[in-house]
Amino acid sequence: MNSKNNKFPIFIFGQTRRTGTNFLQSVLSQHSDCSPHLFPENNFLAVSNLLKSYSEFSWRMDFADKYPFDKYKVELMKNLGAGLLDFIHSNSKTERPILKSTTLVGLENFFDLFPQGKYLILIRDGRCTVESLVRTFSWEGKRPKWIFPDAKPMTYDDAIRKWAKSARQVIQLKENLHRNNKQVEFIKYEDLVLNAKITVKRILKFCDLDWRNYDFDKLAELPIIGSSQFKSNDPWKVTHALGPDFKPLERDVDWDSRLKKKFEKMAGKESRELGYF
Repeated sequence: MNSKNNKFPIFIFGQTRRTGTNFLQSVLSQHSDCSPHLFPENNFLAVSNLLKSYSEFSWRMDFADKYPFDKYKVELMKNLGAGLLDFIHSNSKTERPILKSTTLVGLENFFDLFPQGKYLILIRDGRCTVESLVRTFSWEGKRPKWIFPDAKPMTYDDAIRKWAKSARQVIQLKENLHRNNKQVEFIKYEDLVLNAKITVKRILKFCDLDWRNYDFDKLAELPIIGSSQFKSNDPWKVTHALGPDFKPLERDVDWDSRLKKKFEKMAGKESRELGYF
């Protein structure tokens, strides 16, 4: 492995889509050692079960009584992870490339691939996430049916189920974390918005990044990327993320009692377990 691999990449996993991974990536990119990877949003972990299967079925099991295959499986996964790290660093501009994903699929394989690694999980209030999902993906039903026969608009029921499922994954992950509890940091999107400087310092400490090399003055000038609030010719970049005109914590302000009751019935328990009331 080359010398760059001494600095572990920064992995961001969004609880689901529309949780603010673009913003968190922008926030971390203000550190002099960090920049988005060449493939900033990827499925490296989402398809890692293929690597898991490869490590498990690469051996002739009729020799199992002669060789410690369990040990070899562990070693093979670690070496596959090391190869992936080499690939990541060979396509990065800085010591600490940032990679993000908007799914938790495959996360159970993270420490098999990267035993010494760390990652961030970004969570967001379910009501705001649901509203953002519906606003953003309601157009999917307009895709041409002859190309996308299963395409349909994102409904509130769909979005609530999606958020609740991802919330249960986060809750289960928290319960399962024992040995690796210092290698995972849970970040609330709301903390990034309301207490940006304090939250950023906490993230920098977790990522072993020197806060003195971070440009805090640029925090207030960061652009909004991928927001459902703005509709323009370039909806993926509108300024400013921490400005007074951008209100990401008020997505559900127009919800009626029917919709509030629906969310409570379908995802209220999960919402409270993640600290949202």
